Amino acid sequence: MRLSAILGTRGEGKTTAAVSLGLRASSAGLMTAGIVAPVVYNEGVRIGYDVVDLCSGERAPWLRLAEGVPTVGPFIVVHGGETVARGALERMLSGESDLAILDEVGEWELAGGGHSWAVDRLADCPAASIVLVMREGVVTRVKQRWGFSFRCWRPCEVQSLASALGLGGEACR
Repeated sequence: MRLSAILGTRGEGKTTAAVSLGLRASSAGLMTAGIVAPVVYNEGVRIGYDVVDLCSGERAPWLRLAEGVPTVGPFIVVHGGETVARGALERMLSGESDLAILDEVGEWELAGGGHSWAVDRLADCPAASIVLVMREGVVTRVKQRWGFSFRCWRPCEVQSLASALGLGGEACR
C-alpha cells in the first residue's frame, strides 16, 4: 500500500484535486473507489457538503447547516449521505480498486466519529495507492493516531502526485 495525502486549507482545492486524481486514474483504466465531499453553496453561502461515491458516481447530501443541535461543527449529518458514504467506503475497503480516496480525514475522525472506522481499516485496504485528504492542522495527529507514514501534496501539486502514483501524462486540473 502506498499512502499519500492531499493537504491544504479550507477552500484551497483539496477535494477538486482528489476528484482530478480519480478522473486521471479512471482514464488510465484504473479502478478508483472511495469518497469525496464537495462543498455546497446557496447564494454564495456555504450550507454544507455532499458526498460522492467515486466508484458509482452517486451523489447525496451529507452535511447541512442545522438549526438546533449541530453534530459536526455547524452541521447535521444527513442520513442518506451517510448511507452513500458508508457503502462507498465499504466497497473501497473490500474491493479491487487500484486507487482509494478518502476525503476528508479531520477532527471528527480524530475524535472517533465520522469515517474513523474506515481509517481504522485502511491497512487492510487492497488498493495499491491510498490518498487521504486533510487540512494542515491535523497531519501530525493523524500520523500519530493511526501510525501512518505518508507524503503530503498540496492541491496545486496534483500533477506531481499523479506521476508519483504512476499515472503520468498531462496535467489534470
